[in-house]
Amino acid sequence: MLSNVIGINAFAVYPPSFSPLIPHLRTASWNLPLTVLLVVVGALCSFTGARVTSLFLPSKRLKQLFALLILLVNAYKIFPLLQ
Repeated sequence: MLSNVIGINAFAVYPPSFSPLIPHLRTASWNLPLTVLLVVVGALCSFTGARVTSLFLPSKRLKQLFALLILLVNAYKIFPLLQ
């Protein structure tokens, strides 16, 4: 199961997420200390969140929360179109 999720992320989620960034890389102004700080903090928080979730949140509840999040994001995106 986990290998399927990793495969889906590698081929379906990551390329569309980073492709809009590519045209801006040539003109980007990088702040190296801030970049390193954000990457380290993001990695630590991701690991901590995954660990806490796996230990203290039942799988069924996590799926329900994820479904609710998806519905809320879709409602947020669709509601302005209906105005």
